[in-house]
Amino acid sequence: MRKDDLMAGLRGKPVAFEVDGFGVHLRPLAASDRVGLLAWYRANRKEPDAAHVLQHKLIALAVIDPDNGGQLLTEADAAALPALAVDVISEEVARRNGLGKDGEDDAGKVSRPTPN
Repeated sequence: MRKDDLMAGLRGKPVAFEVDGFGVHLRPLAASDRVGLLAWYRANRKEPDAAHVLQHKLIALAVIDPDNGGQLLTEADAAALPALAVDVISEEVARRNGLGKDGEDDAGKVSRPTPN
């Protein structure tokens, strides 16, 4: 077994998720992604739009191209989505990755992502 195979297997498989009749693929976040998001939120949570920016960051990290596994959206792309889609996708990403609704609730806790 090669390191790349091990890392790919441990990352988990992307899952299909439907939003208002449109399908996207979500990948599990890496531990470094979670740490980075929580650190960013702690440093910026007093900003008026911090919760929305956090949602855009979550979406940009998690929504992938199912063919090659690469990121499909930027934060700006996520910000341009309809508000309801942003809410639904970011809540699903947070739920699947054991993050609190505002990105802060579960800080410092060890949790397991919810299975498909």
